[in-house]
Amino acid sequence: MTTIPTEPDEITAEHETPPEAGRLNQHPDVASLQPALAELERLYDALLPRLLEAAGLPTAPRPTLVIQRAGRRRTTLGWMAHQVWTCGEARRNEITLSAEFLNRGAAAAFATLVHEMVHHGNQVRGVRDCSANQYHNRAFKALAEAMGLRVTKLPHRGFADTELGPTLLELAEALQPDEAAFLLFRQPPHAKAR
Repeated sequence: MTTIPTEPDEITAEHETPPEAGRLNQHPDVASLQPALAELERLYDALLPRLLEAAGLPTAPRPTLVIQRAGRRRTTLGWMAHQVWTCGEARRNEITLSAEFLNRGAAAAFATLVHEMVHHGNQVRGVRDCSANQYHNRAFKALAEAMGLRVTKLPHRGFADTELGPTLLELAEALQPDEAAFLLFRQPPHAKAR
């Protein structure tokens, strides 16, 4: 059993917070989503000016960034939920990345974040870009392309298939998303323990 030190002389280097050099680089044995969330926040902040310009918005309320299990959405990499968080009087959107897919790496997390930011930007503008059955319409396509995503149409999902275009690939290279932040991921329910 591990105990938390209570006296100052009990605190050792094992319990100290690692130094920050602009990012949270924790040891991969630490079972915390904090590094991934901190990295998503950093990437969101870097992408926000692009979203505001592409969407023609002067500002946008910050969404709550979340990592959680996909649940019944077994193949869903992420989603944006409309105004599901409340702080005082303010309601906030949620951008979620599925915990089961964090092991796809930092570049994939970056691409998923951009996709969900498109939904966030459209919702802030009052534009419906996706139906209840997840059909991504032309409004989604327009803002996704303005953000720098390449968009491909799928038979029953519309313009849901996105990948980073050249300008976003350059931005990702410049931002250097922290691969170590995405080492921890949740085992899918159908995976067998080894």
